[in-house]
Amino acid sequence: MSRDGVPAPRRGHHGLPSMSARDPAAPQTPRCAERTPVNHGASLVGAAIAVEGRTCWRLARAGRVAFLVDGAAYFAAVAAAVERAERSILILGWDVHSGIRLRRDGRRRELPDALGDFLATLLSRRAALHANILAWDFAMIYALEREPLALFGRAWRKHPRLHFQLDANHPVGASHHQKVVVVDDAVAFVGGLDLAACRWDTSEHLAEDPRRVDPGFGQRLRQRRHQPLKVGWRGCT
Repeated sequence: MSRDGVPAPRRGHHGLPSMSARDPAAPQTPRCAERTPVNHGASLVGAAIAVEGRTCWRLARAGRVAFLVDGAAYFAAVAAAVERAERSILILGWDVHSGIRLRRDGRRRELPDALGDFLATLLSRRAALHANILAWDFAMIYALEREPLALFGRAWRKHPRLHFQLDANHPVGASHHQKVVVVDDAVAFVGGLDLAACRWDTSEHLAEDPRRVDPGFGQRLRQRRHQPLKVGWRGCT
């Protein structure tokens, strides 16, 4: 009973008014909207997942955001942003390949299309610019899918301010799966595409598209009707 003498509505086991105690004249709410969200033991439900100093280094607010879906759009946007870099280029990846072409429209430009040459040429033109690349020191089962001897090869040693490292500092059975590109601490790309082979594609998803052929993954397309693109036995399908 409430203080003014009006019977108080009965409460259900969640502490919410029960359906039978509500005023029949009151607007009815769909039954599904009355259920309390179920917590299956997840302590982070409803809490902040990104916590500075605990689950991330720091939080920052972006003034603008855009979504890039296909590899063609992402690679081209990365190239355009990196081309304007003045101080720093940071690249993190599950895989990074020096030979992948950032732009595949056939246009001639001052900078090469291949990632390694693109960065080395850009660094040679800007004395204050540094490029730091950190990739996962992968398990050997992925060796045939990746750039051979990336750490010791010439591709990442074409300029003294081009720094490439492999990192295996993670729990057993885990991997570094982040895919991040940051330019001058001002523009950041975060998402699901590595700057690696077999990622580039268009929204058309053509089965036979020569632009999808990447270094080390076959150079000849099988031009058969009604057959998907296969470029070598470990190629991009």
